[in-house]
Amino acid sequence: AGSNKAARLIDGVTLHTANGLQGNSSLLTPHLRLSPENRKTAEYRFGPLGAKIFDECSQYNARLWHADCYRTAAAREAVHKGVKFYEYADPYHTWGDLPIVIVCGDELQLPPVPAEAGLFAPIEGRSHEQKVGVKIFSGFHNVYRLTTQMRFDEEIHKSILQKMRV
Repeated sequence: AGSNKAARLIDGVTLHTANGLQGNSSLLTPHLRLSPENRKTAEYRFGPLGAKIFDECSQYNARLWHADCYRTAAAREAVHKGVKFYEYADPYHTWGDLPIVIVCGDELQLPPVPAEAGLFAPIEGRSHEQKVGVKIFSGFHNVYRLTTQMRFDEEIHKSILQKMRV
């Protein structure tokens, strides 16, 4: 989950917690390497994983998205024969060949702070980690766009929402 409040509601964890990161942890690739202690924890958490579900994708930091994919792949390589960690950003092998990755969200919702750190932000002049995070996000092959609005029943709210999207 993107926020601790959302994570607690579903008995889940934030990307920071799942990856053993603090809010001030460096997201640079050399700093994402797993220490022996972190590797054991990551293998326990990500090794048996069959799916990941990300909600509110418009609010994710692209560098954190990259970090999650990187660390998940590193942990799964040790547990699953045939997983090649170095392919972690390849569209067919993201998250260490995790079978199911579901991303939900509304691109018109608020971006992360700062907005230029998000998955929808332009990547010119950005860090390697941000570029790779956006590449991973952009590489999904099976995309299903849900268009039926389920949040409101009143016609006035539906029409306002529709006008915002046009």
